[in-house]
Amino acid sequence: ILGLYRNQQLFHNKTIVITAQQTVLKVGPDAQSPDLGELPAGSIVYFNRMIQGWWQVKTSFGDEGWIMATQG
Repeated sequence: ILGLYRNQQLFHNKTIVITAQQTVLKVGPDAQSPDLGELPAGSIVYFNRMIQGWWQVKTSFGDEGWIMATQG
């Protein structure tokens, strides 16, 4: 629980709860970018910034990548 609290402090509570069944985490903000993995519904990610309809996020496991804003 302490790690989750620390992550929330670092990202100033900019959390996103994934509601789509399968949200693809990409290397870059582009549909052609390689996949890093999938985020199941209910996953919590921490928002960093947005570029042209893509959110740069960090997972609770420390993975960083991009998701489509309309997909999360």
